[in-house]
Amino acid sequence: MRLPQLALSALLVFAATGLAACDTGGGGGIDESDVDGVYTITGLTFDPQPSALSNVDVKARIGPASSLTLASNTESYVLNFRFLNDTGQYLLSGRYSTSSRKRVVIDFGDRATDRRRLLLPREITFTFDETTGTLTADQTLTNVDLATYDPDQYGGLNAVDGRLLFTLRRQ
Repeated sequence: MRLPQLALSALLVFAATGLAACDTGGGGGIDESDVDGVYTITGLTFDPQPSALSNVDVKARIGPASSLTLASNTESYVLNFRFLNDTGQYLLSGRYSTSSRKRVVIDFGDRATDRRRLLLPREITFTFDETTGTLTADQTLTNVDLATYDPDQYGGLNAVDGRLLFTLRRQ
């Protein structure tokens, strides 16, 4: 009788150790339905390095109706934006995923010109805060093409390293 109890104890310890190793980030996970909704862009800045260049406030150049929609039923997103001095509307769409560490990963794919107009990388990882309904990305980027963003101000600067901070709040 003692052998089955030892085997059960060993199995429980193994299972607990395995589960702990699966999520070292702490806290519970999320799934797509947790982040479902429409988000307003509350901040989008790029801090170039070297620091001789000043921060680029992308949010200041886009219209207030710019938003990100996450649809859990299709695991898809639509990033809708318009520059204040431009009559054109821009859409980026594709798939996103979530992870056990309250992360939302968006892959902007090959739509390089449109995403570069916002200084966005091909893939960006957000942290989701359930309490405030916010998505926050703080990501180091390399070879950012500032000339595509603003050719008049940044002409010739097409490989700048820096830090991107992107925040959104659920409506």
